Amino acid sequence: MVTSQPAEAFRHLLLRYRGRTGLTQRQLAERVGVHRRSVQEWEIGASYPSAERLQGLIRVLLEAGGLRPGHEAAEAHGLWAAALDEARGCTRCSTRPGSPSSMQASAVLPAPGTDRRPGRRGSCTA
Repeated sequence: MVTSQPAEAFRHLLLRYRGRTGLTQRQLAERVGVHRRSVQEWEIGASYPSAERLQGLIRVLLEAGGLRPGHEAAEAHGLWAAALDEARGCTRCSTRPGSPSSMQASAVLPAPGTDRRPGRRGSCTA
């Protein structure tokens, strides 16, 4: 019998990866180009970054050493998938095009075939 473990929550992943960088919420926010409050809301699960912000967030985590060497792609894809899965409650985000594969900023970033974009739970921030 094969069982799969539930995916880890976006907020927990973000906290872990930010912790590895040693960056404060304010420092991470500045590097991503968002307000500190946005990072706070992402870390408590109150909202999720847009696809563009999530790409920037992953890029900053890569540059700052938040993703483990040799596991960068898997961790980036896991973070993306967690945000996408949890943000599906937002009806505005779930139908809006924002295919990560159409935003090829890096080969590590978005998972191919994803047709939705993360956003605020119940109220999109995109």
